[in-house]
Amino acid sequence: MEIFENQLFRDKNLAVDGGRFVNCRFQNVGIVFHAGQVPEFENCIFENCKLLYAREAQRVMEFLNMLASNYGEEFREDIEKFWIVITKGKYHELDVDILDIDD
Repeated sequence: MEIFENQLFRDKNLAVDGGRFVNCRFQNVGIVFHAGQVPEFENCIFENCKLLYAREAQRVMEFLNMLASNYGEEFREDIEKFWIVITKGKYHELDVDILDIDD
């Protein structure tokens, strides 16, 4: 894991996968996530930043949207659990099956 300490990131898009950011400041930064290793942020400040999703992360959102739109009742519970994780930061309370496969 690459470690960034006491750095200022300004006016750019920054891929954060696999990074550890400690006491960093982000100003006008596009925070890019590729759905790789989850980054760590400790005591960081974000000012006027936005989240940008690379293809892999975007595909997850597209998939969930398709399921909700076409099969909402069948997958409602799983999609609602996923939403709670996103909005409440409760990943460790999520009870879902996670497969460790590449296909």
